[in-house]
Amino acid sequence: MPDLTTTAPRLTRRGALRTLGTAALLGTGLAAGSAALSAPASASGRVETASKHLYQPNSYYCGPTSVWMVLSAKMATPPSLATIAAHLETEEYGATPFWTIDDYLSATMPGATYSFQKVPTKPATSYSANLLWERVTENVRNGYPSIAYWQAPAGSYPLWHGNTSRIGHYVVIDGYDPDTRELLIADPAGSALGGFTAPAYYWLPLWQVANLCGVYDGWDAGYFW
Repeated sequence: MPDLTTTAPRLTRRGALRTLGTAALLGTGLAAGSAALSAPASASGRVETASKHLYQPNSYYCGPTSVWMVLSAKMATPPSLATIAAHLETEEYGATPFWTIDDYLSATMPGATYSFQKVPTKPATSYSANLLWERVTENVRNGYPSIAYWQAPAGSYPLWHGNTSRIGHYVVIDGYDPDTRELLIADPAGSALGGFTAPAYYWLPLWQVANLCGVYDGWDAGYFW
């Protein structure tokens, strides 16, 4: 476990993020028969956004589904998954390229400007972990979820540890606990990981989230804030 005692410089979120406007409805929403879940009830001190949870419909839609969940925090009817996937250039065998997500979120999410931050090492350094904490907790306080882009080596996926090979996966950071330094993960995977059904929501320590966001064996990883 890396040392997380060093506090990174506090960064103030861009002024645009503080504009908490409403958006015109874009595209169509959930397909008939789909269901979105609300976040679990908050314990004292925990802070969460108003986003809804959605499971991805196949093995390669974790990117579009994570974006849908982020948009649902500020939009009554986010665009359909198919619309989002087309803008993100999601492909069945290539999944979702990470460099399309921040541009799409910035253009679509009301009042927000998103950027990608690579976490250059695995395990993450104290500086990288604390910087992630400062950024995503400020997002959540303003009602904006973040997206984590994980590279989970074999045997390291949260609550499972049965993955036999690397897993590249998008999840949403939807809340935080200031007392325990834990982050609330909204995982779109469901049963799409194979041999394991990921819970809709779970809490992870900051160090674990930061480590999962670290570059692995040449595969980029990080988070969108």
